[in-house]
Amino acid sequence: MPSKHKGNVWTILPISKGYLSGHLVFVFVTSTLQLTYGQCIGGTVSFEKIAGTTLREAVQTPLYSIAPSAREADNPVTAECTNRCRASPDCPAFLINYDRRACFALNIISEGRRESLMSSPDKANYFEKICLKASGCERAWAFERVVGKELLGFDDRVIGDIPNKLECQELCLQERVFPCRSGEYDYTLQQCRLSTEDRRSQPSSFRPAIGDVDYFENQCVDNTGGPGQCQYEQKNDLDLQQPDLLRSAFSPEQCRALCDGTRAFICRSFTFQPSAARCWLSSDDVVSVGARALVPRSEVFFYQRSNCLDLKLTCSSEAMKLTLKTLEPFDGRIFAKSAPHKCETYGNRRTSTIFELPLVSENCGGRKE
Repeated sequence: MPSKHKGNVWTILPISKGYLSGHLVFVFVTSTLQLTYGQCIGGTVSFEKIAGTTLREAVQTPLYSIAPSAREADNPVTAECTNRCRASPDCPAFLINYDRRACFALNIISEGRRESLMSSPDKANYFEKICLKASGCERAWAFERVVGKELLGFDDRVIGDIPNKLECQELCLQERVFPCRSGEYDYTLQQCRLSTEDRRSQPSSFRPAIGDVDYFENQCVDNTGGPGQCQYEQKNDLDLQQPDLLRSAFSPEQCRALCDGTRAFICRSFTFQPSAARCWLSSDDVVSVGARALVPRSEVFFYQRSNCLDLKLTCSSEAMKLTLKTLEPFDGRIFAKSAPHKCETYGNRRTSTIFELPLVSENCGGRKE
């Protein structure tokens, strides 16, 4: 049963209505909780997710599961598992097993034992509880981490003498000069590196790290370009089978709108089943769990978010400047609708294209008012 905090008392709420309707509810808590590895006084309890990973040596205690024969057997368990672990002082981390529709509380975390993090033989994600002093967000987990990886060549800010990874992550949350979408923490150098880019915007620069470095992505910053700004790749009769939320939908477009509008997590992919009008939303994609994670499943359509439109307009007293950033080099054409052949620019196979429109111009038809 999900738990809702009220004062210093945990009130247990029934879950049957939410699950019978096919909707899962994420309960967000920002109060003081006793953590196994210290106090979270005046901070926010959140999680860090590591996809496709388990923690060797950890003792697993059943936290929640759905019986295969139950009416809600197709429902994901992510919301209930997150809520239960968040509410429990005896749950420093938990593991979701998607094949078994179950999750398990772990008795230890990866702090001081990074070498114990290993690839899971099952479809599983590892979640570790963290205490944030910086302002977090309403998403169920604040960061996604990839052990031993780095984004080479895109450091917007480098800070030394940072004693641990969590402080580096909090610096990312607190960054105000630029949107901090990802970061790296070097355990040996105690160095924190923050970036406006991430492994999806610069895939060719994401690689195994040199040294003891972990990569992380900020889930509290908008990485999607906004609803309707992203393209989706479609694959028929395939499924990732790592859902986080189940909703009702009667078309791929409606399912996509649900994915774009999800606030509990950054929705990376969805699976649509027309015959049952069901839509499974997932925070994972083949980038996070690998292309081999896709498995055959008849009569479903899998959609994965690909390119998102990163378009910014800035104005000065003389001109308007349009800046388009793309994942892949752009060689298309940008033009003014009112003068498509006189006011235009072409991409030069770069990932950043600038189109400047003078406010007073015969070609572009601009004028000051």
